[in-house]
Amino acid sequence: MEESITQVTKKNAVVRDWSLRTQKAKGDSLKEGYIFDLLG
Repeated sequence: MEESITQVTKKNAVVRDWSLRTQKAKGDSLKEGYIFDLLG
């Protein structure tokens, strides 16, 4: 059975929220300027 766009959107929001909370809890966020170090 195909999911509605509303169901998919709600699932995506839940996953994004979990991901952000997990990263904050682990201190796993990008430092300012880090991306420039990767690209440079």
